Amino acid sequence: MVRRQVFQPAGGGWLFQEPKTDRGRRTIRIGPGLVVALKTQFNQTIPMMRALAGDRWEENDLIFPSTVGTPRNCYNVSKKFQALVKVSGLPRIRFHDIRHTAASLMLLHGEPPVRVAAILGQSLAVLLETYAHYIQDEQESASRLMDSITTPVFVDLSRTDRAQK
Repeated sequence: MVRRQVFQPAGGGWLFQEPKTDRGRRTIRIGPGLVVALKTQFNQTIPMMRALAGDRWEENDLIFPSTVGTPRNCYNVSKKFQALVKVSGLPRIRFHDIRHTAASLMLLHGEPPVRVAAILGQSLAVLLETYAHYIQDEQESASRLMDSITTPVFVDLSRTDRAQK
């Protein structure tokens, strides 16, 4: 469940705050593989990080904190991400592009836009404006559906005349 976000005020430092919108406060289902990875991070890696940091550790209940338990600096996250992208041989993308990639993949695999918008915490209008070109063109199935619904049905009116008498 998304309950808080990190805010970096102009003067420096960081603060936790509630997400700005109702869409920001949401539950996101994750797969069992990711659950295992997050539990491993929380139950094994975080205790090691606490032990290494000693008295410098600041408990903030984070899954991916800095080496002293504080939120990671967005500049450092971006810098590390760029280094990983370069080593991987992938085309250069921004860290935020991971979000766009996830949305595009979900839509390309037929996930309903309403569901994808909810996962991203976006309005459906914003999602459709941004990602409409990734939504599968299902006009063939839609045309068959409408054809089956609107195809004329022939009724033998001679039988209805007898029933009225």
